[in-house]
Amino acid sequence: MIHLIFGDSAIGSLKHALSEHNHKIIGFPIDFSIGPIRNVYENSGIKSYFTWLENSYHTVWGNFEDNQTMYQQSLQKLADIKHGDQVTIWTCENATEQIGLRIICNLLKEKKLK
Repeated sequence: MIHLIFGDSAIGSLKHALSEHNHKIIGFPIDFSIGPIRNVYENSGIKSYFTWLENSYHTVWGNFEDNQTMYQQSLQKLADIKHGDQVTIWTCENATEQIGLRIICNLLKEKKLK
């Protein structure tokens, strides 16, 4: 089973909750409700998003490079999902998770998943 989840805190909580199971967790550590998200699944969009984030929140946050690396790794893991895999997407009604849900569904639309 593969779980997709959004946000640093939620990622950590799900990893802890499922630590005794043989499940794969793909976490997306960015907040899709802020910043430019156009093509945020392509290199140019990722660069634009993280450049904007660093310029806008440089005094508040500091893990831009780590989050960018983790996000790019998560996109690669998402691309590696195979037809027939069982996938659960964890989401809520907030903006960041709803936008993330739509991005993920768009990226997975060609795969036949359980």
